Amino acid sequence: HDGKVRVAVIGGFEGDEPIGREIVVRLARHLIAGKSDNDDETISALLSRTYIYLLPQVNDDGWDHAVPGDCTGIQYNGQVWDTNFIDREDEGHLPSGVKLLKSFSAQNNIDVALNIEADGTVVRYPLNKKHCDSLGEKSTATEDDRTFEMLGRAYQHSQPTMQGPGQCGRDSAPWGLVHGADWKQEAETLMDYVYFKQGTYMLAAHVSCCKYPEA
Repeated sequence: HDGKVRVAVIGGFEGDEPIGREIVVRLARHLIAGKSDNDDETISALLSRTYIYLLPQVNDDGWDHAVPGDCTGIQYNGQVWDTNFIDREDEGHLPSGVKLLKSFSAQNNIDVALNIEADGTVVRYPLNKKHCDSLGEKSTATEDDRTFEMLGRAYQHSQPTMQGPGQCGRDSAPWGLVHGADWKQEAETLMDYVYFKQGTYMLAAHVSCCKYPEA
């Protein structure tokens, strides 16, 4: 490790949520333009201190059925894609995107990751499933909660729509920052997997109430 921070920005985690893909593509264009412009000291400094991995679209399931203006979306074949991240002896049945993300995270030693999603205006961080603490009580906390909260609030404060309670009328996350399990509990998610497996600090930024906003 040469001291540079390895950062991954992920979009298209759900096939019917193209907003993440578009944001990651625009980020790529912004970084390329800034790199080409020697006067952009901010981007030059950023790229000198980090390795940035951009994954615009990691899941196509449901894209064929997605419709602009459809804010509720669909679940491909009734399945939740982000519940397959666990090591198994036989992984042949797993979606290809799940296998690729597991391989990517293992090979690149990502320090910090941001998954850009829709269906809310909150920043979500581990854990996504409650576990038993040292007292045998169900808990969402980790020993790195302060770091997760610092990262989450840094992102939240840069986004006007996240500087307050959820804007979508159904979010239970006060001030737009929440443990995943305190919002909607799910097991075997990528966020929890990379935290326990590789020590990656991963957050999910839900940036729009609508899964597929009109252009």
